[in-house]
Amino acid sequence: MWWGGMRMKSKYNFKLGKDIVPFHAEEKERVPLSITNEKICGGVVNFLIIFEELIESVTGWDYTSPHKKAMLGNFFQNVNEANIVIKRSFFSRSDSSFTIDEDGKVNIVVCNDNESLYRELFRLASYNKEGETTFLGLSQSHNEGETEVIVGEGLSSGYLNLLTGVATRKHGTPDEEIDFNTEVMKKLEMILGTERVFTLFFSNDLNGLVEELASYSSLEDAKHFVYLNDIYYYRDNSKVTGKKKTEDVKKIVEDINSYLIDIFVAKIEQEDIDEETRNKRVEKFISTFELTNEDGRKEYPILPKLLDLRKQQ
Repeated sequence: MWWGGMRMKSKYNFKLGKDIVPFHAEEKERVPLSITNEKICGGVVNFLIIFEELIESVTGWDYTSPHKKAMLGNFFQNVNEANIVIKRSFFSRSDSSFTIDEDGKVNIVVCNDNESLYRELFRLASYNKEGETTFLGLSQSHNEGETEVIVGEGLSSGYLNLLTGVATRKHGTPDEEIDFNTEVMKKLEMILGTERVFTLFFSNDLNGLVEELASYSSLEDAKHFVYLNDIYYYRDNSKVTGKKKTEDVKKIVEDINSYLIDIFVAKIEQEDIDEETRNKRVEKFISTFELTNEDGRKEYPILPKLLDLRKQQ
């Protein structure tokens, strides 16, 4: 099984699925680090400091919280059992890989920079296996004969980008292109809350995410939203999407954005909040879709429902 830059050789074919299974987390004890390589150990320790600070700042959980202990316990167990290799600087980030052997052992190969290492360690912190299903953040996969079925990789990859940006203090600027799956996860944070998305990710709870989205839409639409993000993520790989020619990317983006707008509107209309708070949230959400045309004027594509909310203010 593979997640990361370059796909490693595998006996499996890959395809996207829609069926989602719940994960039943078991609390794991925090154990001492047993990494002997000083360079790798140093990188892991630096990451651990950032990860603990992130858990506390996002969730408010202190060192006594069972949720924080469970997240850290899972990371310590996984990192002690993983095989981590840091290549020299000429090794490309795109060549970084995260592979899982048949026996569940994780192999990580990264180039010599914090961004590459932290991204894969966040992935490792969210790794679990239950029965025949592998869970990584909001993604899950299982084998059907010689085919590996993947669900949720688009959303999971987008959130990994967000986490890595926070860990390396890198944030998107007008001159820095941000992946669309990452933008989707930023919007989901605004809709569901940063703590909720963070907890769902490290609890491997894609099922919980879909159920929560389904409280503002139909269950089928919520599942289709996950699927569309996977189609977008693998848009250049027809072998994975199962399509000879990937659906029109612009249409996929529009459908995903339309769904996000629909659930934002549905959620905010259900909430009992004061007018000032409501207006601030509406304006902030509208700004995430804001484009500037060639004349310097602001444009808001496919936003009639959001703009209607603004008119109601």
